[in-house]
Amino acid sequence: MQIVTVGMSHIKFWVQKGNSFTSKRGIFGKLGKVETMLCLTFGSDGKTYTGSASGKICVWEENQLVRVVNAQKGPMFAIHALEQAFLTGGKDSVVRIWGPDLKKPLHEFALTQAKVVNGAQLTNTTPAIRALEAENGMMFAGTSTGEVLQFDDR
Repeated sequence: MQIVTVGMSHIKFWVQKGNSFTSKRGIFGKLGKVETMLCLTFGSDGKTYTGSASGKICVWEENQLVRVVNAQKGPMFAIHALEQAFLTGGKDSVVRIWGPDLKKPLHEFALTQAKVVNGAQLTNTTPAIRALEAENGMMFAGTSTGEVLQFDDR
C-alpha cells in the first residue's frame, strides 16, 4: 500500500513500518522546481501522477520526478487515471483527455452549459474543475461552485 500526500510546496511518499509511518520527500532534481501540488492519482503502471499549481503533470517513480508535462493553463485541480487514459482539469475550465503516453491531449473541451447532460444548470459559465471521474462511459466533474455534473465530450 502506498500513501502519498501533496500540498503547499511539497509531496511526500509514506511507508508503514510497524505501527508508524515514515516519509520521503519528493525529489524534483533537474526536471522541476519545488512547487505546490494540488491533486494526484496512481497510474496502472505503478507511477504516481500529480497536478501542480502551474498546470503541469508531474510523473513520479518512487519519490523521484521523472517527467513533467505542460497540461493546463493555470492551476490543475483534478487528475484522474483510467486504464488507458488520463483526465485533467483546472482553473481554466478545460477538460483534457490524454493517452497513456501523455504526449498531447487526445481531446479537449471547455466545460460549458452545452456539455452538461440531464438538464443541470451551471451557476458559473466557466467553473474551475475541482474533481473528475469516469466510469461506464460516463464522465463527471465537480466544480469550484459545488456542482457535480455529468458531461460528455462531443
